[in-house]
Amino acid sequence: MIINLNTKQFKYGLSKLCKIASVLSTESYTSQIKFTAKNKIFYGEAINDTKTQTIVVKFDESVCSIQEPGICCVPAKALQQTVDLMLGDTIELSAENNIVSLKSLPHSKQDEVQSIEGVNAEQWLSGGKINSNIVLELHRDFFLDLGKYTTNSCSLDKSKAPLTAIYVKIMKDGNIECTATNYIKIALYDCKNGLKNEELEEDISFMLPVDVAKKIPQIFDKDIDIIKAKIDGKRISLQAGNIIFNFSTEAGIDRYPALRQFILPDMDVNAEVDLLNLIRISGLLSAVASKSACDIVFNKDQIVFDAKEKNNKSRQIININNNFAKDITVPQSIKIAIYDLVNSLNIPDEEKISIGLTAIKNKNFGYLFEIRQIKEDITWRQIILKVREEIPTQEEN
Repeated sequence: MIINLNTKQFKYGLSKLCKIASVLSTESYTSQIKFTAKNKIFYGEAINDTKTQTIVVKFDESVCSIQEPGICCVPAKALQQTVDLMLGDTIELSAENNIVSLKSLPHSKQDEVQSIEGVNAEQWLSGGKINSNIVLELHRDFFLDLGKYTTNSCSLDKSKAPLTAIYVKIMKDGNIECTATNYIKIALYDCKNGLKNEELEEDISFMLPVDVAKKIPQIFDKDIDIIKAKIDGKRISLQAGNIIFNFSTEAGIDRYPALRQFILPDMDVNAEVDLLNLIRISGLLSAVASKSACDIVFNKDQIVFDAKEKNNKSRQIININNNFAKDITVPQSIKIAIYDLVNSLNIPDEEKISIGLTAIKNKNFGYLFEIRQIKEDITWRQIILKVREEIPTQEEN
């Protein structure tokens, strides 16, 4: 196997492959990148530790020249470190007996060579192709916003699947609803312009693992506008340009809690506030009681924030024009973890946002604290449940 590759394009493709391949070991297949050269196309493929994600990067004849076809595997970490330090516009990659050799072309010194031992490529664990008639065309910006507005509310505990994934529902009319929760926070993100397809035959739902949602904007660059998605049950394939990103979900959509049907669409208590001022106030609360909770009291003309931890105390007030539902008495209060408030306020990006109290259909459950932002074709609701007896730590969130 002998391939001549454009150095710049090879480094670019390698950086994408290394986002999936493991760098913890040099002997397992998950730490290797498999290269295949045939039919004028050179492929690089990587698989993650849990074997739930694969990525394929294609190099065509415009950036590579296949002198001799073949396959090989090479450790991702060693390869990336080597290629990053190589000079010249072209790299010659050759492989024989599981040894991959790399040279810069033209050879400045014939005795200079870098050789890396890989594993037997014939035993590579391929993720397999995804065969599906369902093909969606989604804007990259949709995935970017999806990660921004929802991953904050997913569970980080792998044993709590499917809460480690985002529930995505694409309606026939093109509207998209995304839901994420760790049972402390609930994120509801609605988008009207994420789908390029004008109309679908039926609603489509799938689970998007939180780590996948974070990787998508890194794998598909800013110059990519449309990402094609194929969905086959728990397996999904995303493709754009010369990159194919496949992944499987930890659980099916049938296991996700039906939160949206219980949460009422309108807040019973609603106030518009300045975001920067609210961030400042949350910082003051956190400065003296970061591991505690704050009492938030909604009055007709002001919101009062109280936090206390040992002898430390913070009391902050925002003057507002409050909107109350007709059957709501004043004042209304709720206690939430300060960490959840601070963490949630890092998400919105408009000067003004709405905060207030919302309820579920069974109002005996009590109120939930809500932060809401509406802009253009996007609506985002971050709902924080009232505090438990023990304040959740950052790891639990």
